[in-house]
Amino acid sequence: MSLRSYREVFAAKGAVTLFATLMFARIPLVATGMVMTLHVVLGLKHGYAAAGFAAASVTIGVAVGSPLLGRVLDSAGLYKLLVVTAAAEAAFWGFAWMLPYGALLPAAFVSGVLALPVMSVGRQAVAALVPIAQRRSALSLDSISVELTYMIGPALGVWLCTTLSTNIAMIAVGAAMVLAAIALGVLNPSIRRGDEQVEEARPPRRTWLRGPIIGMFAIGIGAMFTLTGAELAAVAMLREGGEVGWTGLVVALMCVASATGGIIYGARPSGISPVILLLVLAGLTVPVGLAGHDWWVLAIVWFPSNLACAPTIATYNERVMALAPVQARGEAMGLAASANTLGLAIGQPLIGAVLDAAGPVWGFVASGAGGLLLAGVGGILQMSRGRDQPRGAPEVRPQIDAG
Repeated sequence: MSLRSYREVFAAKGAVTLFATLMFARIPLVATGMVMTLHVVLGLKHGYAAAGFAAASVTIGVAVGSPLLGRVLDSAGLYKLLVVTAAAEAAFWGFAWMLPYGALLPAAFVSGVLALPVMSVGRQAVAALVPIAQRRSALSLDSISVELTYMIGPALGVWLCTTLSTNIAMIAVGAAMVLAAIALGVLNPSIRRGDEQVEEARPPRRTWLRGPIIGMFAIGIGAMFTLTGAELAAVAMLREGGEVGWTGLVVALMCVASATGGIIYGARPSGISPVILLLVLAGLTVPVGLAGHDWWVLAIVWFPSNLACAPTIATYNERVMALAPVQARGEAMGLAASANTLGLAIGQPLIGAVLDAAGPVWGFVASGAGGLLLAGVGGILQMSRGRDQPRGAPEVRPQIDAG
C-alpha cells in the first residue's frame, strides 16, 4: 500500500481548505437526526415512535428533494442552490422548536426537500479537484471524512440537547447549517474539472438513466440497508446483554474500521467492483450476531465487515459519476443520495420488525441478506453496461471498466 496517491490529492490547489470546509459543513447535517429525536422526546414529551415519524418525515423529504436540487445545481449553479437551501434551513431550524408536533411533521418534510445537499455537492467538488486517475483516492478520503463527522455530530447533538436544551440545539443546528452554506459559497468550489466544461445541451434522462446506473442505485440502497440494519441489531444485542452503555464505543470502533478500510482502498492502484464490495460488506454482516452479548467480542466480530463500508460508498459514488453525463451529474448524484436515503428508510423499520419478532441474531442475518440480494440486483443490471454509454462523458468509459 502506497500513500503517494493521498499526497497527490492533498497537493491539489485548495484541497486542504475544501476537505476542512466539507467536514465542518457536514457536522450539523449528521447531528440533525439525533437533535430531532431528542427534541420530540424531551422537548415535546412524545414517545420514540413519534420521534421516528418526525425523523422519517425529514428522510422522505431528502429522498424526494435530492434529485430535484441536483437538477437545480446542474442548471443554475452552486451559488443559487446555496441561497435557496440556506434560507430554507434557517427558516425551519430557526422556528421548528416553537411548532407543535402536528405542525412539525409537514415542516420537517419540506425542510428535507430543501435540505442543504452538502454530501452530494461535496463529493462532486472533491472529484473535480483531481484528475480522473486520482478520483478513487479523493473519494476515499471524502468517505473517511464523513466517518469522522459521524463520530462528532451525533455526540455533539446529544450534548447540546442534554446540557443546554433541545430548543437551543435546534437553533444551533440551523445556525451551523447557514454558516456551512456561507462557507461553501465563499469557497465556491468547482463541481466540474476544467476539461468537463461542456457546452452541449443536457441529454434526455432516458439516454443515461438506464440499467448500469440503476444498478448502482441498487448498490447504494443495499449498502445503507445493511449498515443501518446492523447498527440497530448491535444496539438490540447490547441492550439484551445489559451492555447498552458500550454502544457509543462500539459504533465509534466501527467508524474506525470503515476509515481504515477507506485508507487502504484509496491507496490501491486499481479499484474493486462495488458489487463485490457490497457482497463482502453484507456477507460478513450475516454471522455477526453469533458473537454474543459481550461488547468487545461483538466489536471484534463486527470489525471486518465495516472495513468494506467506506470503500463501498466511495466506489459507489465514483461509478455513478462515471456513468452519468457531465451535464446531468448533479441530478445523478442527487439520485444516488436518494438511493442511500431509501436504504435507510427501508432498513430501519424492516430490521426493527425482525428484531421485535426474532431477536438481534436474526437482525444481523436480515441486514446482511438484504444487502446480498441488492448486490445481486446491481450485478445483473451491470450486465447491460456495454450497451448504454452516456452522451457527454465519453472520456470516463475506461474508468467504468476498470477494477
